[in-house]
Amino acid sequence: DLTLTLRGANLAYGDVLRTEVGGELRLTGPIAREPMLSGRLDLGRTEITIPERFAANAARLGVKDLAVPPEVASTLALARPKAKRGGGKGAAPWRARLDVTVDAPSRLFVRGRGLDAELGGRLRVSGTTDALVPVGAFDLRRGALDVIGRHIALDKGTVTLSGDLDPTIDFQASSSTRSVAVTAGVTGRASDPTLVLTSTPELPQDEVLAQFLFGRGVSDLTGVQLVQLAAAAAQLAGGPSAPDLLGKIRRSTGLDNLGTTTDSKGNAGLTAGRYIGERIYLGVTAGAGGSTDATVDLDVTRNLKLRGQTGTDGSKAGFVFEKEY
Repeated sequence: DLTLTLRGANLAYGDVLRTEVGGELRLTGPIAREPMLSGRLDLGRTEITIPERFAANAARLGVKDLAVPPEVASTLALARPKAKRGGGKGAAPWRARLDVTVDAPSRLFVRGRGLDAELGGRLRVSGTTDALVPVGAFDLRRGALDVIGRHIALDKGTVTLSGDLDPTIDFQASSSTRSVAVTAGVTGRASDPTLVLTSTPELPQDEVLAQFLFGRGVSDLTGVQLVQLAAAAAQLAGGPSAPDLLGKIRRSTGLDNLGTTTDSKGNAGLTAGRYIGERIYLGVTAGAGGSTDATVDLDVTRNLKLRGQTGTDGSKAGFVFEKEY
């Protein structure tokens, strides 16, 4: 019969969940045969981070070395678990059964992809120490969706755990004009959420986002607003769905080029451009930090361009030579 007191213990689950824990736990029963660990824990500041970029389609490559040197082979053999080296089962890991209540009345934050929300709630953790089963929910206390500098208050939000440490999130913000009511939702697993845009009356996705952010249709947006619209699509949708939405916006606006870019510091941005005539290209690049650059390219020859550029860092001009080998 042991009592464990926690004060400011830091726990993490990958890059998705980080928390500070305090409280008291009690371990009872035979120590060698799955004792019971019970009690109550209070969460301090807790951060659930929504990844900014995903690699949902990436697969792990299987690599097999066909010519392993003897000294490397012996080292790898020592590094393998004992069960694999000797063919036996090995020692079973120690574990305990769980019955723990976790309270977090506030200071549970969900952030990422423009979302910034504070929640509070309670959950119960059962299962065992090597197979946690957390079940519970946390409801919105306050929060907003920050998209291209526009601060839109959240209408509702919940974070639900249903058996593992990758919670399901469901947040919703709304905006309306005289003719259109728009709702933006961020739902799904925290490690791979989905942006859902709906409107009344029903509109295409690019039109819904334009109405949500600017209160007008795509055809009524200015050039700067079109760039902001595409940047918002990249910020909110991210991952595999962003190129589809960007492509729809590019086609509906008549742009020749519309996509995301990354500078030398890893900051994301958006680039858009269009040819005016056969040899002149106008482009705009908007960075995540608020920087904007405009570029004019004049094709002098097939491989030589005259480029002029102006932006927040000043203006410059020069020649660009491109050659494919």
